[in-house]
Amino acid sequence: MTPNWEHLYLLQDWVLNEMKLVKHEFYLTGGTALSRGYYGHRYSEDLDIVPGRVLFYCILTPSR
Repeated sequence: MTPNWEHLYLLQDWVLNEMKLVKHEFYLTGGTALSRGYYGHRYSEDLDIVPGRVLFYCILTPSR
């Protein structure tokens, strides 16, 4: 199944906007941060979100 990138990116944007409302520091890392924020070199399905002061990763991936 081919992803609908426009729809997926709208969902990613929604999640990132909701994260702005959280009172804790979070960082977007990984391929999505590079492709959406800097290079635009590829599509990326997942959001790799790391809490600022916690040592574990919260990885959000779309269900298949």
